[in-house]
Amino acid sequence: MSFTPPWQGPDEPQHYDYIHYLQTEKALPVLGKTKLCNQTLKTLNNMNFYEYAQNGKSPYISGNKIKPESRNENTEHKVSSTQLKNATDTAQMNQIAQHPPLYYILGAILLWPFKNSSVLTHIFVLRMANALLGLGIVTLTFLTVTLIFEKNRFAALSASAFVALNPMFMHISTLANNDGLNNFLLMLFLYLLVLSIKKGLDTKKAIVIGAVIGANLLTKFFAILALPIFFISIIAFRDSFKKSKEVIISLVIPLFLAGPYYIRNITLYKTIQPNYKFSVLTHNTFKNMSFTQYLFTSDFVKKLYISFWSNFGWIKPRYTVVYYQILNNVVILASIGFVIYLIKLFLKKEMFTFKTLCLFVSSFAILLSGIALNSYMGAKTTGIVEGVQGRYLFCLIGIIGLLIYLGLRQLLGTKQDYLAFVVLTIGIIVLDLSAIFYYILPYYYF
Repeated sequence: MSFTPPWQGPDEPQHYDYIHYLQTEKALPVLGKTKLCNQTLKTLNNMNFYEYAQNGKSPYISGNKIKPESRNENTEHKVSSTQLKNATDTAQMNQIAQHPPLYYILGAILLWPFKNSSVLTHIFVLRMANALLGLGIVTLTFLTVTLIFEKNRFAALSASAFVALNPMFMHISTLANNDGLNNFLLMLFLYLLVLSIKKGLDTKKAIVIGAVIGANLLTKFFAILALPIFFISIIAFRDSFKKSKEVIISLVIPLFLAGPYYIRNITLYKTIQPNYKFSVLTHNTFKNMSFTQYLFTSDFVKKLYISFWSNFGWIKPRYTVVYYQILNNVVILASIGFVIYLIKLFLKKEMFTFKTLCLFVSSFAILLSGIALNSYMGAKTTGIVEGVQGRYLFCLIGIIGLLIYLGLRQLLGTKQDYLAFVVLTIGIIVLDLSAIFYYILPYYYF
């Protein structure tokens, strides 16, 4: 949180401006009709943000600055249809207005005691809140894995270490954005789900699960992932979800909580979830490409993988090819070990652990498919392969850490639980330190 200068996280100015819009306009912003306010633009200009973003230069150098347009005090976010039609600088348009409002409402409440403080103080407060949510994700990962592996404390410790020390997760979790709340709520949902699988779904758990799903749908549309995971759980663990009343409660509550917002979207945008078009290329390579062709011929997979490990704000990933090859080989080996471990669980008829891990794998597959489809649709529209999609995997990062640990544990020997923990933890610490001291600090400060 301290190492990364203000505004340098993905879309951090736009996330903050959404909060400012709620504070000043007392209404939800409309996508395509809301520009960054003068207060945000002034701070961006003082830091030469646009020059930095466009040229990759230090944010502290002198140079041309974009001057904010003059606007009325009470309608500074507004832009007329003529201005919108003729606008060429899309950098000032707030595309984050497409997101549901819960994070931004909570942010506005959180900043109310600091309403007379500077913008930079506001950014610090919002970053601190996200850091605490990140700590909550680490804690929920530990608790969730402990429910599955009660006798193997190293499983929970390893998964938690993987979450806490993943460089990109640390980066995203210490910035002002809605990812922290989204990831926290999805991890809370997984914890409640495993708890219900193990001890049964009662009315109290059903209400809480429904409220968590609804809150997450009001944070990010990607939270729709929770619904297929829940349905798979009902099928795989019928004994735990045999009370239809509780299941219905868990599904109806999200409709009441999130339904009005998405009805608003349909009314305003004629779609349940609008998307902002960053830019459109004249020649679109992907326009007539099938989904399968896109996955195998574009660099989507490469960008997804790289951006899971390193894409620190405006810093482009600069690790060597060898670095990524090592990471790739470790993940492949861990995946092979995990498959072997699953087979052994099935042969031993340890069905609770087997089915729970299969549920996690299916959850990851659903999330991965959703990310790929979202990128594909965006590429067909704009002609660009979006390059920071790897961070969307962080809502299941605890699960990813667990699967990698179990795979390494299987390859190193089933009785050497501590050895897999040591190998994984040392590896992730080295990765984290290299990100901070070899890339982030030198890039911004030296």
